[in-house]
Amino acid sequence: LHIVRQLGYLLKKLPFLKDRTDLVALLDEFAFRFYEELDYNKECQNGIVMKKNMEHIKQIVVPKNYPEFTKRRVFTSEWIEGEKLSQS
Repeated sequence: LHIVRQLGYLLKKLPFLKDRTDLVALLDEFAFRFYEELDYNKECQNGIVMKKNMEHIKQIVVPKNYPEFTKRRVFTSEWIEGEKLSQS
């Protein structure tokens, strides 16, 4: 990401991109969200909230997450056979 950010600084100097967008700020936001998604403790907590929010919809089953076995780089949840919601 550092190399892409440096490339953003170079591209920012091009006249046709200079006033159109701030590539470095865009890349910074992307990098922040990217690393945030890799924090599995946060993802585990998000899954617990999602399960609670979806429990009233009988057609949707959200796997149980196990925060006691989840670490920053290891995410542990229940395995459920079925079809992804996005493929329905």
